[in-house]
Amino acid sequence: MKVAAQARARVTARASMRIPTTVRLLRKHRGHRTLVFHESIDDAEMICKELCRDGHRATIYHSRIGESVRRDNLRLFRRGVFDVLVCCRALDEGINVPEACVAVIASATASGRQRIQRLGRVLRKVPGKDHAAVYTLYATKEEEARLAEEEAKLLGIASIKWQRTSISNG
Repeated sequence: MKVAAQARARVTARASMRIPTTVRLLRKHRGHRTLVFHESIDDAEMICKELCRDGHRATIYHSRIGESVRRDNLRLFRRGVFDVLVCCRALDEGINVPEACVAVIASATASGRQRIQRLGRVLRKVPGKDHAAVYTLYATKEEEARLAEEEAKLLGIASIKWQRTSISNG
């Protein structure tokens, strides 16, 4: 029982590091149009605040903000006023943002459909965009196994380069 509780605590601690890890990753892509996906609206809000503190031009897109604010934030992202759009499920389907060339999936469900939709937001081809970078943060062996299965399915379709990063706060 104690071992299970300790394991759960480690996973929770790793998961909480998704926010600073996201901010650290995006330092490499400052100025690039970037989408950040998270399952939690509260965590998405926190990521957006931390990115702004770090000097990014970031805004938010989720179901708790009004429709007109969401529409304006999306429009301003498309125009380049904001470089980073942090969102939850509200952007998973039906919205076209081909300007984005970087995506960070800070947290996700096990849904393959959701992942495909999110990848589709950044993998769309547009003139002047020859590649996209997609980062998926994971904290459990189960999440890692799902990513490995996805990699196998994408052989010959997309080039995948795994990059392991520390989840420490450094």
